[in-house]
Amino acid sequence: MPETMELRDEQKIAILLASLDERVAASILQQLDPEVMTRVADAIRSLGIVPGKVRSKAIAECVRGIVEMGQVVQGDEKTVNSLLARAIGEKRASALLQERPVSHGQAFQKIARAPLEELAGILQHEQPAVVGVVLRYLPSERAADILALLPSDIRRRAIVFMCSSAAPAPDLLERIERFLESKIDPDKKTGEKDDDASDKLEAIAGIIQHVDKSVEEDLLGAIDETSEEIGKEIRDRLFTFEDIVKLSDVAVRRLLQEVDTGLLSVALRNASIALREKFFKNMSKRATEGLKEEMEFSQKMKISDIREKQREVVGVIRSLEAEGQIAVGEGGEDEYV
Repeated sequence: MPETMELRDEQKIAILLASLDERVAASILQQLDPEVMTRVADAIRSLGIVPGKVRSKAIAECVRGIVEMGQVVQGDEKTVNSLLARAIGEKRASALLQERPVSHGQAFQKIARAPLEELAGILQHEQPAVVGVVLRYLPSERAADILALLPSDIRRRAIVFMCSSAAPAPDLLERIERFLESKIDPDKKTGEKDDDASDKLEAIAGIIQHVDKSVEEDLLGAIDETSEEIGKEIRDRLFTFEDIVKLSDVAVRRLLQEVDTGLLSVALRNASIALREKFFKNMSKRATEGLKEEMEFSQKMKISDIREKQREVVGVIRSLEAEGQIAVGEGGEDEYV
């Protein structure tokens, strides 16, 4: 094939496919319109030896054409049927498509934008079946965050319900949605204003997180003069309860001298396993057993109350840091002991 030869579209595609792994090329070829597929097949048959410059130019032009399409993709019934059948088998795919209502993506949209803790607090008082229905239609990441905040018995029963139940009837879905929407604070249903404020404070916290300690205190002081509430929220973002896992063992042991078991047993109720172990390994065996027992047999509490106890612990850490007794930096290597 001469290097100066002007290539037709099917020849460019043929060169691209001939350059790919055979399985990849075949999967692309089978997506083509039958007429185009025939022309491309004929072009592949008659390619012969393609010089390197011609090959590079053809592939570049194919890629450029894809980019110029703006990465447009098309989804339809045929596409979803094919993908699901390939992923989980034709029988399971057929059953899944029959169970899931087409409009499922529109369910619980307002509820999904509610503050996470508020939504989890509402769901923990509902039947696991209701929880399962809601989680089924929420974005997976949002559903996972809510599950992490729910008591173990509720989330276990909810996930089992999701595994064994069919999709609810549309009228039942609507009733559950209206019922839960009525429980959400109307000022927070859309979440749009809160999201904007949250993004703004997150950006501010990110900036302050990377400045020197003296500059940090100067900036936080200026914010406090304008609004102590905003200053407190930014401090909450600078160091959270889960960030305790980053402290050194020396800092954690110092913290344990200031925090009683009752407070800690509540604060650790919905903490990560890594954070719990961080505390346990810095306590005596007897103290660890007592803390675990208190956590296991204490009565249920609202998530908001647990968060408040966690903030109390973080407050103690801030006080110790301000006094120079611990360092909150990464790894906590600079404690004064």
